[in-house]
Amino acid sequence: MKTAAQIILGLASNASVTILDEPTNGLDAVKRKHFYDALITSYENNPRLILLSTHHIEEIQPICESLIVIHDGKVRIHQTMEEVRERGILLTGSTEGIQSATENVNIIESSKIGSISKVMVDEKHSKEWKDIASAHQLSIENASLQDYLINITNKKEVE
Repeated sequence: MKTAAQIILGLASNASVTILDEPTNGLDAVKRKHFYDALITSYENNPRLILLSTHHIEEIQPICESLIVIHDGKVRIHQTMEEVRERGILLTGSTEGIQSATENVNIIESSKIGSISKVMVDEKHSKEWKDIASAHQLSIENASLQDYLINITNKKEVE
């Protein structure tokens, strides 16, 4: 109830900047949906800057215009959601094909089972990457946004 009261107060203030820190913590799925609906309605009725701090990126991505990822006190990403959603490619196939296709590419996750490898590369999903995957007989798919962000923030060095 305390969380719900804080959410109501934050949205009802209609301040020019509304900051909500982990607003859905402690809410069940139905109440989280109600919160997102109320957030959208509040924004539509009174457009303003709403900063939403959360670890539940998959839940909020459909309603966000942009994303800022802060890790270890540094801004790692500040892009539109559309730009961020296009990044992170999963390639799966023979280890040789993966190695050949990803030479000089930033691999942010990798695994291997037998002769099959799977990697996530920090690249934009594109026709060029589809062609590269096809040429090396690899499957290609978009990484989930959450997995991509986990890998970006777990990198040892900042590019």
